Amino acid sequence: MKIILSRKGLDSRSGGFPSPIFSNGRMVPLPVPDKQSRINYNDVRLNGYELGGLVAALSKESIAADDRAHLDPDLVFDSVERGSEWRPFFGQAGVAQEHLKKEGVGANDIFIFFGPFQNVLNIGGEMVFNHNDRERHVMWGWLQADAAIEVNTEHEKDFQWVHYHLHYKKHKESNYTLYLAKQSLSLPEIRAESAGAGIFKSFNTDLQLTNPDGDKANDWRLPGWFYPREGAKPLTYHGEINRWSRGGQYCYLDSVSRGQEFVLDCAEYPESIPWVADLISRHG
Repeated sequence: MKIILSRKGLDSRSGGFPSPIFSNGRMVPLPVPDKQSRINYNDVRLNGYELGGLVAALSKESIAADDRAHLDPDLVFDSVERGSEWRPFFGQAGVAQEHLKKEGVGANDIFIFFGPFQNVLNIGGEMVFNHNDRERHVMWGWLQADAAIEVNTEHEKDFQWVHYHLHYKKHKESNYTLYLAKQSLSLPEIRAESAGAGIFKSFNTDLQLTNPDGDKANDWRLPGWFYPREGAKPLTYHGEINRWSRGGQYCYLDSVSRGQEFVLDCAEYPESIPWVADLISRHG
């Protein structure tokens, strides 16, 4: 089994700002804008918030409520109107999918989605980012794959329900792969009564990757067992040992500034399985 830390959602380069954390602790992971998508921000509701008005307010109208959104991964049934055949899924293509394929990612592996978040305030009825709070990387959702299917023309009839998804329309010229979620979480030797995919509703320090004392969002503080060990492959894209340091029960990582899929093999880091089970069971 593998765990994949997968960066998704708005940031300074894709959309121009982070996703919000509200005063009640609720987190809303905002999808990036995409003119080719068939879904508008107005169509989407997550964690009790309609995304159209939210992105318009936070972007100061640089993203309109009726602009199109790239809802990927798609983890919550009632986030948009859809048919009963829908399943939670994540689609990947191009170089990022080649990396997942090279690492053997497939059935039973768990994606943990993260992105930049920042606290927001309501000032005089206007929603604004709290500039006394800094941007940080936070884990916001998960998906355990039931199957990984490289979609091509012969699958057209099998996946009509996913035709709204941008990557699907490009499958003829890319290696578009559909990761379908398990119905419920399944982990070796651990009983975890949780859904196979979902979002973390509220912020908790357990979900924060960014070091509270770090200078940048990509300065991470991780459980100590993440530290590269002899004979084991480290978190992919982070093989340079000078990116890592130790400190007490934690290790610290200068994570790469860009990248989508970081893979860790649970067989070489067995502590990762109870870690991910605990995150999902307590915060999912």
